[in-house]
This record gives sequence, structure tokens and C-alpha cells, in this order.
Amino acid sequence: MQAANLAGVKRFVMLSSAYSMDQAMWGKVKTLRDITDYNIARYFADKWLVDESGLDYTLVQAGILTEEPGTGKIELNPAQSDSNAIPDVAHTIVAALAEPATVKKVFIIKNGSTPIEEALKTC
Repeated sequence: MQAANLAGVKRFVMLSSAYSMDQAMWGKVKTLRDITDYNIARYFADKWLVDESGLDYTLVQAGILTEEPGTGKIELNPAQSDSNAIPDVAHTIVAALAEPATVKKVFIIKNGSTPIEEALKTC
């Protein structure tokens, strides 16, 4: 983030973990309980990006990454986090760069039925 600022790069998209900024969820979701140290690190990195970086950020919070074929479809801000095909996570990150609706937004994704570009327009 600091290097982006020094280089004059304003647009910054970062992959994070589902519920990284919601500490109450860390004890409620088993997969999150198992990675508490990671959640702590993510929390501080994510908070810095959102509150201190000054960048035009997008924070993509994914659930469990799975090695399966992508579908080009996601669900945005689901009631419960779930699995994410790695190709769809990568597609979401790239698509977020071009979608103005994602600037200064934090959102959770999971495998879903809405085309990625269409879902991101609703941020």
C-alpha cells in the first residue's frame, strides 16, 4: 500500500478473507476459528487499507478457496460465506479494477449464479 502511494498508483484491489473485519464472526465460523492468527493479520492489513491508506481501494473478501473450475459467476455479500473457485476469485479481482462501483468498497464473495461483472455493478 505504501509502495502504491509512493509510485502514485491510486487504484488498489486486495484479496482478503471473509469476515476479516468482523471479529465477532471469528469464533462463530469453524474455519475462521482454525486460522485466528491469520485473521488478526488480515484485520490490521484490511483496516489500514480502508482507514489509513488513502487509496481507491477494493477489498474482496473470499471464503474457502477451492481448486475447481471457475464458472464466471459469484454471489456478492451472501448471508453465509462459502467456497470460492480460485479462477472466479481471480476473475473478480481483475473485473473489480474496471468497475467504478467497487471503489472504496468491501465485499464478501462466494460461488454463485450471477455473472461476475454483473454482480460487481451492484456494489
